[in-house]
Amino acid sequence: MTNRVLHSVLIVTIAASFLTSASEAFLFWHILFGGTLFWAIAIRTIWGFVGPRYSKFSDFDLSIKNLVTYFRNILKPHASQGHNPASSWSAILMLSLPSSFVKLGNEKLLKIF
Repeated sequence: MTNRVLHSVLIVTIAASFLTSASEAFLFWHILFGGTLFWAIAIRTIWGFVGPRYSKFSDFDLSIKNLVTYFRNILKPHASQGHNPASSWSAILMLSLPSSFVKLGNEKLLKIF
């Protein structure tokens, strides 16, 4: 449940931050959504170390060999629990890229104020 809430918050805050970036009239909201995004990423990162088994980063399959095998066999039926190699890599990217957005936005904000 926690992951689904955090994933929803990530989606909404990224979209809202993008939509409020067009005008300085929305700067307050843009900062608010960026801060919320920061905390969602921070909580998900902590959850990746202390959460339940399938939420932990240690459960992620980050092997390149397994990723290639996964894509070769993607159309074949398979059963798995937790993250497959593709979803493991996409989860890392979905946390890393927004983190870089928050960092860049924070640097810009510090220059403004």
